[in-house]
Amino acid sequence: GNLQALEAVLQDAAAQQVDQYLFVGDYCISHPQPDECLNRIRGLENSIVIRGNDDQHLERLMGQDPAAWTDGQMQATYWCHRAIRPENRQWLFALPHTSTFSNAGVTVRMAHSCTYFFEGLQDDIWSSIHVANHYAHTPLTPARLREDVQTKLDNDPGFQAQFAGLPDGIYLFAHTHVQWSYASPDGKKWLVNCGSCGLPLDGIPGSLPYAVMEISPDGRINVEQRRIPMDPDLMIQTLAGSDLARHAPVWRRLIEEELRTGREKVSYFIQFAESYARRINDPRRPFSVDTWEAAYRQWIMER
Repeated sequence: GNLQALEAVLQDAAAQQVDQYLFVGDYCISHPQPDECLNRIRGLENSIVIRGNDDQHLERLMGQDPAAWTDGQMQATYWCHRAIRPENRQWLFALPHTSTFSNAGVTVRMAHSCTYFFEGLQDDIWSSIHVANHYAHTPLTPARLREDVQTKLDNDPGFQAQFAGLPDGIYLFAHTHVQWSYASPDGKKWLVNCGSCGLPLDGIPGSLPYAVMEISPDGRINVEQRRIPMDPDLMIQTLAGSDLARHAPVWRRLIEEELRTGREKVSYFIQFAESYARRINDPRRPFSVDTWEAAYRQWIMER
């Protein structure tokens, strides 16, 4: 739903002479222009698009009575569902969960989360929560993040055993909003997390991540993790003046803080809201508007 970020990345991609677009899910809920983003993605020629978990949250509302949509926790999702035209919703919900294709003899496999490729993996390899916890008091740069990911995966025997068992090719995913990549020594096997251009959570605010992959005619693979400079205040201003902000004020504040810091906030607040609801003996889930908003006020006070 972040049209400013999407347009900036598409403009940079055109300058890199990109000739095919790969989208790996989560197009709508966080920002106030979901329908416009879907229009833009649908209008791109030579693209492959799969769905993400946020897109599934929207699909679960199909067939429900909107009059019953009174939960505070779901305000942004309810608003987003109403903001998307029926034909775009139908297109979104018809998207596949995965895609596999070949280019110059190289197989490219797409899934929203890397857990799809690794048997028994419950959590993504390098998550936004990991970034927020591990670098809580440490400035982070793209170079530092790349180095730390490389070191961690080089020295993880469990990961190495599963990685070695994967067939050669490119494995493309996202989900964590953290940009990283990892290659086999011979360069024939790549894991690529393209990051999230609309809501980066890899601790590097002020830039929009995406990946450019090049496959040469002889099958050699090159992956460039790009970051496009952008002032978070521009996106925050768009969000603050939107209809989404009026319908989901707590969500607006959480997303604003994530844009400003480049770090995970939503998951931490949901954990706090759960403890707050238990504290006041409120069993309703998803949380009511009163509990959701009161929990946010308490969270701000305690922080």
